[in-house]
This record gives sequence, C-alpha cells and structure tokens, in this order.
Amino acid sequence: MKKYLLLCFVFAALTVQAAPFKIARNGITLVHIIVERNAPPVVKTAARELQEMIKMLSTAHPGIFHAPVRREFNHIYIGTLDSKIIAPALKKYPGDRAKLTGNDGYAVRMVKNNLYIYSSDPRGVFNGVHRLIHKNTDFIWVRPNQSLARHSNYPDLQLEKVNYVDIPAFDWRGWSANGNIAMRSEDFDYYIARLGCNSTTTIRENVMRRRKELGFKLEYGGGHNMCSRWLPVKKYGKTNPEYYMMLGGIRRCSSSLTHPCFSNKEMAKVFIANVLEQAAKLPPQYARINVMIEDTNAFCECTECKKPLTLPDGRTITRSHEAYKSTLTFMFLNKIAAALHAKYPKMQLKVYGYFFCAVPPEVKVHHAITVSFCPYVRNDKQTLHGESNARWLKRTVKWTEMCKNVNWREYYYSGAGYPRAQANIIAQDLRFINKRGVKMISPELSWGDVTYRVRDKGPQEQEFFTMCGPEFWTICQLYWDPSQDADELRNEYIKRTYREAAPAVSKFYKIICDDWLKDPDRAAFNDDYRRNMGKLVDRKLVEPCRKALAEAVNSSTDPQTKKLTLMLQQTFDAWVKVAISGAVQKQGVPKVEINGFPGFDFSAGAWQNAMKLPPLQRMGMPQVKPAEPTDIYLMHNGQLFYIGFRCPYPGKLNVKPNRPRDEWISGDRGEIFLAVSDKEYYHFAFDACGNMYDGKGISKAWNGAWQVKGSNKKGEWCAVVMIPFKTFGARIEQNNKAKALFFRIRPGRGDREHSVLSSWDAGVIHKIKEFGELTFSLE
Repeated sequence: MKKYLLLCFVFAALTVQAAPFKIARNGITLVHIIVERNAPPVVKTAARELQEMIKMLSTAHPGIFHAPVRREFNHIYIGTLDSKIIAPALKKYPGDRAKLTGNDGYAVRMVKNNLYIYSSDPRGVFNGVHRLIHKNTDFIWVRPNQSLARHSNYPDLQLEKVNYVDIPAFDWRGWSANGNIAMRSEDFDYYIARLGCNSTTTIRENVMRRRKELGFKLEYGGGHNMCSRWLPVKKYGKTNPEYYMMLGGIRRCSSSLTHPCFSNKEMAKVFIANVLEQAAKLPPQYARINVMIEDTNAFCECTECKKPLTLPDGRTITRSHEAYKSTLTFMFLNKIAAALHAKYPKMQLKVYGYFFCAVPPEVKVHHAITVSFCPYVRNDKQTLHGESNARWLKRTVKWTEMCKNVNWREYYYSGAGYPRAQANIIAQDLRFINKRGVKMISPELSWGDVTYRVRDKGPQEQEFFTMCGPEFWTICQLYWDPSQDADELRNEYIKRTYREAAPAVSKFYKIICDDWLKDPDRAAFNDDYRRNMGKLVDRKLVEPCRKALAEAVNSSTDPQTKKLTLMLQQTFDAWVKVAISGAVQKQGVPKVEINGFPGFDFSAGAWQNAMKLPPLQRMGMPQVKPAEPTDIYLMHNGQLFYIGFRCPYPGKLNVKPNRPRDEWISGDRGEIFLAVSDKEYYHFAFDACGNMYDGKGISKAWNGAWQVKGSNKKGEWCAVVMIPFKTFGARIEQNNKAKALFFRIRPGRGDREHSVLSSWDAGVIHKIKEFGELTFSLE
C-alpha cells in the first residue's frame, strides 16, 4: 500500500511539473508579457513578436508591461541573464547561466505560474520566442511576408513544452545577400531572423536600425573592397599606379576590379593606415572589419610578385606552387591584422578564402583573422567527402587546422533558383565542419523577396520562394541543429504550409528532387533554373509534375491553401514555358594549361584536353548534317578562349591573304558569335589565311583584341582563334557561362551547287535566342 501511495505521489508530482502554461481561453488572454524598460532593442522586438504571434494564433492580445500590473494574470518574463525580472528562474535553475554564456541560445523555464524566456545574448531572447511557438504549435512563417504565416486557430492556447535549454550548433548563422533587393528588404530581414538566422549582408546605415532591432551580428566593409574602399583607385590610381597589379606590362589602376601589388611595401603602409583610420570611427557593435580580395582571379605579374618566397621555416616556394599567390596575399593580410589587433585587440579582420586565396597559404594565419572560406566551384550534388569534391575537402581540413575562425561561405542560392535537393547534402557537410570547429555560416543568396521587381536574369523573387521555400526553410533549420533529418524537416514545412494538399505537394517535390539528384551532370553555384527545367522537359517529367500539382489544387479546401497551391502550379507552368522556348544546346569548356600557341594538330598537346563540339548541322535544319562535317574544339586557360576549326574542303581553296581588317571575308570561312547578355553580341569571322572581321552586332565599327592563325593543306583548312574573355565582356569568375554560336559557310563549287551553311545545333546567326550555352570550367 505504501509503495502504491509513493507511486501516486511521484505521478502527481510529474503531472504538476508537466502542466501546460495557459495563454488564452476562448480567445481571451490569460497572460501579460513583462520586459524591462531599459531592455535592449532586440528584446523589445521579441516581446512585440510574441504578442503578435499569440494574437494570430488565438485572437488573444496580451499586453506588454515593464512590471506585473494584475495578479490574476500569468506572466511571461523575457530578458537577458542580467535582467532582474529573470532572477527567480535563475535561482531555481542556476546551471543555465553557464550553459547560455557565449552563445545566442536560450532557456524556457516555468516557475510557479510564470514563464521565463532568457539568454545571455539579447538576440537569444528573440530566438527563444520564435522557437517556443514553433515547438508548441503548427505555426510557420512561409516566406518573407507577414501575411503568409500559416497556423491553426488556438482559442484555448497553451504551451506544453516549457522547460528546456536550446543552444545552436553555429554562433553566426545567415545569408550573404547579393543584390539590392534582398540587401534592403525589411521582409527578408524579418523572415530569416524568425527562422533563427542572426546575420546578413551589412550595407548602408539606412538599414542599420532594423538590423540592430533584430539583433543581427554586424561587420564593416562589405564584400570585394580592396581597391574600392581600402585602396581606392579613384584616389591613388593616377598618383601611385605602382600600388596596383601589373598585367601584360601595364599597371591596372583605372578600375576597382583590380588587386593591389601585394609585394609593394609603400602600398602596404598606405593600406594599413586607411584601415586603422576607418576602424577608429566605428561604433562598438562592429566586431569585424572586412578586407576582401576583388572579384577577379587576376594577380600581379610584376618582377617582385614573381620572385620566389622565402618562408619563416626556411623553405622557398616559386610562382608555380599552388599556394604561391595565397601565401603572398596572406603575408600582406597578416600585417594588416597585426596592426589592427595591436590597436583594437577585440577586433577581427575578416578576409576571403576565395579564388587564389581558397588555397591555404604556406604561412601561419594571424589569430585575429577570420577566413571566409568559399568552396566556389564544388559539385553541389556530392558532400565534401564525394569523389568530385576531394580538393575542397582537403582545403576545408587544412583551413580548419590552421585558422581558429573560419566562416563557411557557401553558394547554396547564388544564381541557383531551382528547388535543388541540397539539404540532405548540406546537413552532412554542416555536421562535419561543426565537428572541426567551424562556428560561422553565411552562404551567398542572389534572391530577394519583392514581388514586383524582376531580375535581369532569372525568375521573380516571389517565384523563388514559391518553388524553393521548402529547401530554403530546411537549410535555415539545419543552421541551428545540423543533426536533424533533412527529409523530416522538408516534410514538416510542406505539411505546415500546404496542410490538406501536403501529400500531393510532396509528390511534386519528390519528382523534382529525385531527378536533380539522379542527373549525372555536376551542379555548381549558378545552377540555372531554366537549365534544370529543360531537363525535366527532356526526360518527360513535366506531366507527372503537373498531375501532382493538379491534385494539390483540387484537394485544397482552405482558401489560403488554394492560393498557395495555385501559385505553385502557375509558377511551374511559367518555368516550363521558359525552358521550352529557351531550349538550347549546352556544353562545358575545360580549363587547360596552355603554353604558347597550341598548334593545328587537334589530337596532340593541349588540344587533347579540349572539348569537341557535336558535328555542326545545316543552319535552321536540325538533325541535318552537311556532307563535309566541320570539327570544332574548345578550351580556355582562364584568360583566353581558344576555338579550333578543322574544315574539310576537297579541291583548291580559293582565299586571298592580307585583306584589310574588317573587309568582309568572302569564300570559305568560320564565324563565331559570343554574348554574355540577351541584349548584345560580338561577331568574329576569319579564314584559312588569318583574315579577320569583327563587329558588335551587325556594326563593324567595333574592333576587339583577338587573334587568329590559319593553316591550309590538301583536303582541309584549319584555324585557331584566341579571344580574351574581356574582349566580349565576360568575367568568368563571376558568371562562367556565355552564349555562343559557331558557324561555317562552305561556298558552292560551280554555278549549280549552293553554299552549305552549318552551325552549332542548327542555330541561326545573329539571333541570340538561337545561340547555345557554354559553361567555362573554373579549375
């Protein structure tokens, strides 16, 4: 009997302890929210957010006060560890202080009839408010727009999970928003904050107040800025051209898209002085100063920047060493970090581990440096441990060994607006880097949320979140805890957002995700939505997708569900139309080590590593091949685009050498059309004698820097065309794609034979929509 009574007592105690915290009854509030008068701005923001979510869930409207005003109400106290109103909870749970110190995690504790939400970091209180509601209801923020929150109605709202500590795996969680729309969007800032992110791109002061109210971590200086902010060419270009890199014997000091001459000691003094001068003016909330290499792989070629480097351990490395450029750059960056640390010991210098600096240097990195490591051209379809990402795994391991502070600056949505099944892969990578001590994540994001603005390239921002919402939301959840199951998270988003239509919507996303993962092609930072939609079309998966979406729309009984499923259906159909209308041939162009002129033997030397195009087809006549095929070979070395033409021509070739530049070339010739936008293209024509014609569009007034060499022997003629990327406006480091058309005209032999016009994929010359797409390998 005594044992039975003891068990009853234990059960009763557990029942009391597990009693829910009641917030509303019949839509009438039972609680007040208490926040100190002098609480940090983000804590006050958290109080307003909690008030609003309670109102949305239950129609109850709890008041916000600085102290209890009516005893009959329960109270929700929110604040930091040093808040007096939090003292009762810390007295009962003293171990929470140690757990929460140094992070923006939070604790939720119920003491008597009161609820306490607290953190050591004011931002942690904001996290606690949102994660508490998420854990206890089906509430979800669907996309960056407050009206698009979804939830059930809870007139008798009560919280069951009210006694726990929740600490994130990563301290710095956010998105490097790229583009004015996302960087300035209030909706986007609030959205990612509500999903647990605590940082985004820091820009002008007109958004600083909002960022402070949301508790975002701030850094000064922006992105690529060496020769715009710290060593501006506008200030030093004319007076001190020697401060800037030399290419082709010329100091490049007319544009900020250049690099300093890192070996120049006087330049280093000026650079450091400028950093210290701006650092002195910064308010205390800036924990880091960004000194970021420019968005180009170009590097100084002056005599000093080519000399062998003697390392502190006595070793010497030459310019041919993989880490030479990175080492010389970090020797320079270490000097800046040392000067900054000497004057401001708490300040960190944040730098890019990007392009040539993605390779860890052969010198120690100063302890005041944070390296923002950019795995820029990895294969997104495999984890770091996948075979195709071996070099990125090696670099990740070395960076985390030699640098205490590493920021994981990935490219999850840098131009890739397609709902790629990334989260499962990302989860594994995040677990790995977290074990290696990485505490910062800030992948690049090229999409915003303003529905009425359309980017120059790609879908509207509304379309992005309509299609990519489940994956984007899931990735944000993994930032907090990468041990979670990505599939379960994705399904949770779909269930909370689409409700009765969730099973059909899940079918739709499974078709798309499975197809993307099974596709053998690599996927990188600019995995364009049109390209992937085209593959769905080719593999006859459009109709199964449409069937699933029709089922989703038809099963929607709630008006909001119907609205969301219709948006998904309409967006998918719009993307299909774009893919069909813009279907073009696509090829990759390998990067090859090329020393001097590669010659005309396309089976030897550097040409052995080139990509050979499929046979040209009769222009405007798909699948019709000319009797005498033209072979075209493509490769590049990072600076020049090499195009090789092999043109069979039985009999005597009637061409004349030494024609004036831009005199139209008659007779057997090759032509190349290149474009980096939908608005303009460049035209290059040539023949076996090396005669040249070029123009911008149909105007021959433009002359570009390029070369051609020709060869004429019995039965065929050959040409090797060498075009610098800058000649046709390409900057492959930023976007390694271009539109192209390769064309040959073989004149008829005699009066009765017509000329044969052949082109890549039968495309029509001078029409950009008919051009194919090239992707230039960056490594």
